[in-house]
Amino acid sequence: TFDETPHPVPMPRNAVASHSSRHPKVLCWILTYPKAHALKAVAINRTWGRHCDRLLFMTTEHHSDLETVVLDIGGEEDRGRLWNKSREAWSHCYKNHIDDYDWFVKADDDTYVVYPHLLKLLGEFDSTHAKNIPKSFGRKFNATRGEYYAGGSGIIMNQAALRKLGRASDRDYFGIWGKNKYGPEDLLTGVAMTRAGISIDLTTEESTGRHTFLPLGPQVEYNTKVLKPSFWFHRIGVGLQMGSDCCSRQWIATHYVNPPHLYLLDDY
Repeated sequence: TFDETPHPVPMPRNAVASHSSRHPKVLCWILTYPKAHALKAVAINRTWGRHCDRLLFMTTEHHSDLETVVLDIGGEEDRGRLWNKSREAWSHCYKNHIDDYDWFVKADDDTYVVYPHLLKLLGEFDSTHAKNIPKSFGRKFNATRGEYYAGGSGIIMNQAALRKLGRASDRDYFGIWGKNKYGPEDLLTGVAMTRAGISIDLTTEESTGRHTFLPLGPQVEYNTKVLKPSFWFHRIGVGLQMGSDCCSRQWIATHYVNPPHLYLLDDY
């Protein structure tokens, strides 16, 4: 269940108020919580998030400066209930916005998205493709329980993919959708996507194989020169390249960005 209350938010002077007709329509949603509203969520609202055609903050309490969607997560805010929150957020987008947007972008409240790079990626698929052929993007991992996209650097689904996920979730074909349970929200999202028949694809720069979604930040991958099987990131990562070959200059999203650095990246 949810309670969506729109709040008018002043837009910065240099904000992108609208996109031309050739740009896909994008709904971005942010996984957040009340204690992070004032600093983290507001920072996203004032930086990269202002470029989205719609920006929703999935949380459990309203905030007057944000367009919040208050979700029932089956209990108090707890990291173990992130799957419940993420599941309810995807359901909200499907039930209320599926026909209005071409793409749906999930991010955390410490994610930074380079929006022009995102639009370049999404612009390779026209609106007809988005409505009819399921497609998803993100940083792919291959864990024991299945393939999934790292949640921190963004999970992206087009309209066709979210529609397929939503229709399957109505009947809980996954065996996990209707249950309040603990577990990594990105892994469980990947399990649900796979069971719904949505491919978890490797998203890299086509010409070099360098990654464009950076869940640990570019500095961690760039400074790692040797694969370490004991490191979970290396153990379940797909298509890893070391050192300066790790990351594309056209990277799309990164994780673990604090509010001051959100503003810094946005001014860069």
